[in-house]
Amino acid sequence: LYRAQFTWDDGEPQAALALLARVANSPQTIGGTARYLEGAIAADQGLARQAEEKWIEAARLHPTYPQPKDRLARLYLLQYRGEEAAQTLLALRQV
Repeated sequence: LYRAQFTWDDGEPQAALALLARVANSPQTIGGTARYLEGAIAADQGLARQAEEKWIEAARLHPTYPQPKDRLARLYLLQYRGEEAAQTLLALRQV
């Protein structure tokens, strides 16, 4: 995960995605973090739908990790999806 983060920070998102693709979903804390990073890279590239899918998966895998829910709520607010934003913010408060 750290290597992928550093690679992305160095301006190589595709290489970072290749590293993250090798991270399994188990253990769920690691898998959830990897899926979150994949979503963050997708969002950085303007791929909102892909980012949303990855953040939903990250939140499912690692429910106590607040970042996916935070980013989802922000995305929903930007897209004027108030009901989904409200639900996500409620779930975030429970973390």
